Amino acid sequence: MRVGDLREFDDGASLITVSGEITIREAVGTMASSRIGAVLVVEEGRVAGIFTERDLMTKVVAGDRDPATTRVADVMTAEVRTVKVDDDAIDCLETMDEGRFRHMPVVDAEGRPIGMLSQRDFVATTLPQALALAGRTARATVAKRYQPVAIAASVVAYTVVIIVAVSLIT
Repeated sequence: MRVGDLREFDDGASLITVSGEITIREAVGTMASSRIGAVLVVEEGRVAGIFTERDLMTKVVAGDRDPATTRVADVMTAEVRTVKVDDDAIDCLETMDEGRFRHMPVVDAEGRPIGMLSQRDFVATTLPQALALAGRTARATVAKRYQPVAIAASVVAYTVVIIVAVSLIT
């Protein structure tokens, strides 16, 4: 499955970006109103960094910085791993797991941002598939486990029918 095949990936329709020059308070306001956990920091059409809830917690709050005066560029994560639409979605998820981050920007062939993936996107895509697989597995397990019981019950029922039929005839 490709990144572009993920059910929640919308190819930039809801990509929220900010400038590194805005304050943390402004960035957090954007994140809160958009109900997202990260914003992509874009400068001159390119990914300059990412600002996440974790950055807010570890670099602003724990660092005792003033959100009204601290710029996003001062606390964002500048080293950002990106993925392309045609990249393998599983590879992307593994990269996120290994790097211990929950958001990954999607860029086009020229490196311009076109979307953002979150771990939630993978859950939204894979949960229905996982539930369907669990259902099929449960049915197969029940059928396999109780098949001998069903055969034995059928033999007993057949034997009872034969005995009743023979006793009625005689």
